[in-house]
This record gives sequence, structure tokens and C-alpha cells, in this order.
Amino acid sequence: FFDILAREYIDQRGLDDAMQWAESSSGSEEAAEFASSLVSRVVRETARRDPQEAVAWMELNMDSELLEKGAFRTVANRLADDDPLAAAAWVEKHLADERMDGEAISEVTREWAREDPVAAAEWVGKFLEENEIRDEALITVAREWAEKDPKAAIEWASDLEGDSARKRSLASAVERWSREDIGAAGEWLNTVELNESHDPSLHVFAQVLSREDPQTAFKWAQAIQDDEFRKRSTIEVARTWYREDAETIKEWLPDSGLSEEEQKAVTNPSRRDWGRGGSRGGGRGPGGGRPQR
Repeated sequence: FFDILAREYIDQRGLDDAMQWAESSSGSEEAAEFASSLVSRVVRETARRDPQEAVAWMELNMDSELLEKGAFRTVANRLADDDPLAAAAWVEKHLADERMDGEAISEVTREWAREDPVAAAEWVGKFLEENEIRDEALITVAREWAEKDPKAAIEWASDLEGDSARKRSLASAVERWSREDIGAAGEWLNTVELNESHDPSLHVFAQVLSREDPQTAFKWAQAIQDDEFRKRSTIEVARTWYREDAETIKEWLPDSGLSEEEQKAVTNPSRRDWGRGGSRGGGRGPGGGRPQR
């Protein structure tokens, strides 16, 4: 209902009148929250039609308490659709504003990386401080870059500074590649000297492969070096296998190397664990089940 009203106000009376209507709803703490929601709706509708007009209005009203994170996210997204460079410049201008949060920055990064992942990667590395927001932006670049050129994305992610960013960005690229060409992703994993930085990548690869070849996927998961991570990943792969072919895995489990407790976790998962497991991927996995040298 309010989305309709926002559209009609803008159509019939223009942005300024629509914003005055939204702002007039404030008064108490509860009403201010309601008014902020209306302002975000008007900003969203304006940004859908003309993101530059939405930006111009926000620039004149940055001190308004009714401008919240949702408005920043919407404008960043719509601006990036039309002009990622302009969106990036606007984000840079307001990086110190806590309302310009990680989701808004990720929207810009995603759209830019779809057009020019190299430029997007350079922007993230140059302008964002090392924190969780930067890590999420790097992961977004890796995922979108892998859509265009998975090998280049993986090479870039492998050289990132910061253990968390490197691991998660690499895994993001490997996951996207695995869903498109799991055989090629497996061949790449066979060529690298695996270390703990590759653990998340092995995990996502095994999850994707598990729907097609769970026994091979299980062996890939066993290559994970961190003990707890390896345990969790192998159990998740085995659960996927159990849902696909319970009789076969029951015969195989005693020789799997899993402890009795871990075997029970496979065949008797808690209710909240039933949704876990990999997604079906295309192609064939690497032969032999383990990283081949």
C-alpha cells in the first residue's frame, strides 16, 4: 500500500512533496521509525526511475535522521546498475558514514565486478580498510570474476593479503567454477600444493561434487587439513550420500575411517542438519578421489 502511495506521490506531486509527506509522519519514536520506512520507499522509487535524482536529494539531506541504511543500499544498487564508477565514487565519499554499510558496498562491488572485475578488485584493495566489509567485497569480486574467467579469479584470490580474505575469496571462486565445470575445478586442485588456505575451497568443491559422486567427494573432503573442519565437511558429504543411497553408505561406513560417533552423525542427524549438503554440479570429478599429483 505504501509502495503504491510513494509511486503516486512522486508521479503527481514530485520528489520533494513525496519526501515532505514521508517526513511529516514522524513525531514520536515509533512514528520516526515509520517515517524512515516511508522515506526509504520514496528513495527506492526515485532511484528506480532516476538514481542521480535520488543521489542529489540524499546529498542535500544527509543530516536527516530519517535517512537509514536501506536508502543507502537502494541508491548504491541502482546507481551501480547504470554507472559503477559513479557509484564507487559516491560510496568513497561516504565511507565514514556508518549508514554506508557492507551491503551497500557489496552492491556496488557486485555490479562493477560483472563489468570489469580487475577494476573492481583494484578499487576494493585501494579504498577499503582491512575489515569484514572489505573481506565481503573481495569475496564478491572473486565470485563474479570466476563467472568470466575462473583461472584469473583464482590466481588473484590466491595472492590476496590477509588469511581470511584469501581463504574465503578463493573458496568463492572455486565454488562458482565447480558449479560451471567441476572437472576443470578438480584438475586445478590437483595441480596446487594443498595447505590450510585451501581448506574452504576443498570444502565447497566436495559439497558440489557430493550430489554426483559422493564417494569421491568424501575423499576430497578428507584432504582438508584442519581437523574440526575436515570432520564437519566429511560428515556433511556423507549425509548427502546417505540421503541419496542409504543402503550403500551403510555398507561402506564401517570402512570409511569415521569414528562410531561420526557414523551416527551421518545416519542419525539432528533435524536442523537435514538441510545441509552440497548442490548438484555438472561434469565429472577428478579420478581416484583424492588430489592427484
